[in-house]
Amino acid sequence: MGFQPVSRAPDLESVPDGPSIWVFLRGDSLLSQDPAVLPLVTDGGGLYRMLARPVFTIGTLDGVPCHAVDLGDSGDAAGADEWCKRIAPWLGQSGKAVSFVTLRQVLLATAGDSPHWRAASCARHLAEWRRTSRYCGVCGTGLVMQQSDVSYVCPSCGQQWWPRVTPAVIVAVTDGERILLGHNVAFRPGLYAPFAGFVEPGESLEEACKREVHEESGVQITGLAYHASQHWPFPGSLMIAFTARYAGGTPRADGIELSEVRWFGRDEAPPGVPGPGGMGRSLYDWFMRGGGKDEGR
Repeated sequence: MGFQPVSRAPDLESVPDGPSIWVFLRGDSLLSQDPAVLPLVTDGGGLYRMLARPVFTIGTLDGVPCHAVDLGDSGDAAGADEWCKRIAPWLGQSGKAVSFVTLRQVLLATAGDSPHWRAASCARHLAEWRRTSRYCGVCGTGLVMQQSDVSYVCPSCGQQWWPRVTPAVIVAVTDGERILLGHNVAFRPGLYAPFAGFVEPGESLEEACKREVHEESGVQITGLAYHASQHWPFPGSLMIAFTARYAGGTPRADGIELSEVRWFGRDEAPPGVPGPGGMGRSLYDWFMRGGGKDEGR
């Protein structure tokens, strides 16, 4: 059955007694007994009453109700320890250590391809939206959560606000037996990845791909083809991956976002590539499996 998100997400007035799956958030961290599996609570109703904090549902996970709660700022280590002690007795895997892990640790543990990752990323996206959407951007009035869908409405001017999803493209540029990758200045040393960037107002996805690749690497592309997409909750993007063929130009880093651009062959792996779970690694793995080899100029 997997993860089925809800079409509305107001604060819950109660949680039924019995088992439920929970996402306990503190900033970009989640309370966990196993980064690959969200914790099962044996008595959701009892935990809800103990927390005395706003709780919202995000859907069902394999048919089991799935709820989320924002426990506040992630910078207080003592606070994290206290939450672990308070919540541990309610978890199904009694006796197993409880700690907070980062969302990226969950991504790596699930390879970004599991219902538990989808539920965790959805919860993080909605929690951040709820935290940053308290007042109307038109008139400044406090917003009210809608009961009929996932949105806020301004009781003063009537403006409605939905969760923001920011589209971004990522492109693997190949030329037969080689792939063009870039080193972003924010990457760790030796890490190379496909070219990526946000879609600008007025652009199509295809136009964004061509612009980003040319801005960052100086080359032109052709033969754009859709590869895959992924929700990316850092903090709220939709990553849309494409493959493309090299069409000309001399590769050069833009010197702003990228410090180096290089061709790599299948027998010449970069020192480092994106970790499993994201579209960057998916595109690189596609190339290593033979993607693009029959499309050289």
